[in-house]
Amino acid sequence: MSDNRITDSSLLTDDDGRTRIWVLIVGVLLYLWSFAIYAYIFIAAPSFKELFSGFGADLPSLTAIFLKYAWLSTSLALASLIPLIALWRNRALTNVGKGRDFGRVLIAFLVSILFGSIGVYAFYLPIFKMGAVVS
Repeated sequence: MSDNRITDSSLLTDDDGRTRIWVLIVGVLLYLWSFAIYAYIFIAAPSFKELFSGFGADLPSLTAIFLKYAWLSTSLALASLIPLIALWRNRALTNVGKGRDFGRVLIAFLVSILFGSIGVYAFYLPIFKMGAVVS
């Protein structure tokens, strides 16, 4: 009876013996961090919308845009999964650790950091503006 498991260690090492599995691990960790950012925006938006509806004041346009399009964060989370899937599919190729797929995962992560930072600023912008009026 044959064993179908892959036992070839060349899938995990470069020619000089260094491991390539770290690229997959770092890629997965970056995706999970990105997913957490997008999940925060998606989950927090209804709470902020409810909070701001009680103020009765006009919201800054950036806040209104983020509250209106919070559903977009799920699309971005799914879109950032595509480079990770490509990284996984190409894991046995020699160019895995050399940048292309990992670079795309890194770009998706940086986009999530940018989107998350702007989102947090947008959610707290009305509170900052009200604090400036009160002081």
